[in-house]
Amino acid sequence: MDKKEVLENIYEFTFVSLIEMSPKIRQIIEKNTGVVILEKELQKIRLAYPVKKQQYGFLGMIEFKVKPNSIETITKDIKLENNIIRNLICSLKFKKPSEHKRKNQYSRDNKDRIGAISRVAKKTADTGLTNEALEKKIEEILK
Repeated sequence: MDKKEVLENIYEFTFVSLIEMSPKIRQIIEKNTGVVILEKELQKIRLAYPVKKQQYGFLGMIEFKVKPNSIETITKDIKLENNIIRNLICSLKFKKPSEHKRKNQYSRDNKDRIGAISRVAKKTADTGLTNEALEKKIEEILK
């Protein structure tokens, strides 16, 4: 593989628009040498708060494959679209299952906590203070 050859990454573009404009976004991605992998159907949603005096919008998601240097131009083209009110582009990087560190609930951390609790219990037992001795100390302090 040449050093100049750049691998394509997979990205996810999630957006909220005022009108149904999924084909327009697809054109922007394909214009910048991107390949659409997955496109979910637009859903009409009620916005949590008015954005540009609108109560409703269309939520969409597109996964596409493109070279990393093209993302900047795609972002600029999307910002020029007035009907897109919110958007987010995320890089999807997957790890192999063997790379994930699995955390067991009975790991060393829990054993350390149990050990710490038993050490505290031993310290309080070693002091050997009785109720009478504690009452005397409290009386001394209050005087």
